[in-house]
Amino acid sequence: MKKIIAICIAASVLAFAGCDNNQKQIEELELEILALRAEKDLADSLQDQFYDFLNEIEENLATIKSKEKMISQVAGERPQTPQQKILQDLADISTLMDRNRNRLAELENLRRQMRNANVNTEKMQGMIEALEARIAEQEQQIKELQEQLRIANERIDVLKVENLQLEEDKARKQATIEEQTVALNTGYYTMGTTQALREAGVITQRGGFIGIGRTRTVNEEASLQNFSKVDIRQFTRLETNSEKIEIITPHPTESYRINNTDPKNMVIEITNADVFWKSSKFLVVRVR
Repeated sequence: MKKIIAICIAASVLAFAGCDNNQKQIEELELEILALRAEKDLADSLQDQFYDFLNEIEENLATIKSKEKMISQVAGERPQTPQQKILQDLADISTLMDRNRNRLAELENLRRQMRNANVNTEKMQGMIEALEARIAEQEQQIKELQEQLRIANERIDVLKVENLQLEEDKARKQATIEEQTVALNTGYYTMGTTQALREAGVITQRGGFIGIGRTRTVNEEASLQNFSKVDIRQFTRLETNSEKIEIITPHPTESYRINNTDPKNMVIEITNADVFWKSSKFLVVRVR
């Protein structure tokens, strides 16, 4: 700046002198002034670019730190964040790191240009070196973070396998429980005349002569095809469509009653299912 002022004063003095011999010198001074102004404009422009790049790198570093922190929070535990989001964040970090390296190279190039333009760049050199150190440190942190994520993903894979096994075990146990529940709550009934029940192999007769003193018993080897299957929790009444009935299987009398409202359709009403089916899960009714 002092050099520009000195040249301007010299030019003014020569101008007032009005000597033709000095006209050439005046023109040379004017050209030099223009060159110095251009040099100053260039230095200002380079400084503006330098600090723009500097600010961009700072913003990138802050963004990387934020994304790094977020990923780190889920790296030590089973992530709740969708895996795709984490992968995208890592890709963004990689892009920002590449951009920072490019900007560092551009900063160094600008510093050399400013030095050639006689601008003091010692402070800028310190800034560049500090940024290089920060970027190198952040790169190391990112490598460590990627290793943590690798370990976390391995742990997640193990947990997935274990969880799948637990789900399969749970499903098998649930299926067993359901089967047992169905079995515990399944009853069978059949109705028919004495002859029909005997022909079906449901009942047999033992003891006595010529029908006197003989007792009817349920054949334990009777085929289930001759019975109707019911859910004893919901089966509460059986319409026999018969005027006379006899319950052959053993069921406590206090657990049921015979509804004879319609004389031609005796209805067995189960009043206490637990007690009724406790002695036998089969209900055999002889009708006439």
